[in-house]
Amino acid sequence: MDKKVDKLKSYSLEANMKKPKVYLAGQANMYENDWKEDFKKLGGFKCYDWEFHSDQSSPDAFYPDDLRAVKDAEILVANPGVAPSEATWIEIGYFLANNTEKPGDTCEKLIII
Repeated sequence: MDKKVDKLKSYSLEANMKKPKVYLAGQANMYENDWKEDFKKLGGFKCYDWEFHSDQSSPDAFYPDDLRAVKDAEILVANPGVAPSEATWIEIGYFLANNTEKPGDTCEKLIII
């Protein structure tokens, strides 16, 4: 996990004082030992955490909010965890579609932990 945190820190330095937008995709904190909190503590980033920044009352509310946030993100940190994570993989695919030229390309600003 330390290498992933260091990689994220390097993106913050590249941004030259502008806070990069980071989408935290994956398991809820309560199922994965508060995994997102370490990233939020880094500073220098504007983190979007679906647990707190979108209306989770129904798919009609949260799905558009979350996809807008993925599209606007400069970096996506994903933790699919051990539970079924279909939404996480959709978010990863959407991020890749918006940040690569063609299918099969990789993206350095996608971090899967």
